[in-house]
Amino acid sequence: MKRNIPVDYNQHYRSVLTSEKDLEKVKASDFLHNFADLIIKYSSHIEKQLKKESEES
Repeated sequence: MKRNIPVDYNQHYRSVLTSEKDLEKVKASDFLHNFADLIIKYSSHIEKQLKKESEES
């Protein structure tokens, strides 16, 4: 599987230029953004798994 890691320079510089106090907020925001992307990418697989589990119980 090829890895296409998009380079977001705005995000990089925002994290570099933020204060230590705001760095945790930036990291949390980045995590939520990446997690949402994964959910969207694998939504059909997640849906199939949930249907399969609900049918078994």
